[in-house]
Amino acid sequence: MNSSSPTLESNSTIAGNREMIDEARAVCRSASRGDLEPRIHAIPSDPAFADLALSINALLDTTDAFVREAGASLQAAADQRFYRKVVTRGMPGSFKRGSDIINQASNQLSRQEEILSTARQERLEICDELNRMVEESAQRIERVVKNIDEIMNGARVLALNATIEAARAGEAGRGFSVVASEVKKMSDHIAESMGGITIELQNFRAESQRVLDQIAAK
Repeated sequence: MNSSSPTLESNSTIAGNREMIDEARAVCRSASRGDLEPRIHAIPSDPAFADLALSINALLDTTDAFVREAGASLQAAADQRFYRKVVTRGMPGSFKRGSDIINQASNQLSRQEEILSTARQERLEICDELNRMVEESAQRIERVVKNIDEIMNGARVLALNATIEAARAGEAGRGFSVVASEVKKMSDHIAESMGGITIELQNFRAESQRVLDQIAAK
């Protein structure tokens, strides 16, 4: 039997490259566990095995670069730093297509963030305008209430003076005294109503501010 048969030559070739084969197995096992750092260092002299080792290393280099770039870009997008894109230079085939998809998604997120930012700004401006309108209306109502209260105070003073004068007039001033008493009652009633309006106005102000603050915070 010829000692240089194909089987013997194959076994001899494998035995001569056993170190590379064992290292390749270890590197592939590490990659399957998510560790893309190890590489094959025992590059054999046999052209076929050398090409296999270098091809495995190249695959790991490309995969590692894609994972790092994709991870950095996605983390940046999560932090709203949409300018950080996946560097596609040197990315072949599916790696480049995956990188392009991530970059496109980042661009879309950037546009959506711009739209949301504009909407938030517009919402804040609307809330500020509504708050200004509420405050102006409240101040106008307060001025009206204050004016009415001053008028009623004056009416009460006049009613008191009229009551005194009616008492001095005796029987002749009795009818005038009744009128003065009714004016005082009316003044007191209106003043009490104005006090209620003031309280409701304060509550309205506080509630309006609370609602506007909630809208602005969204």
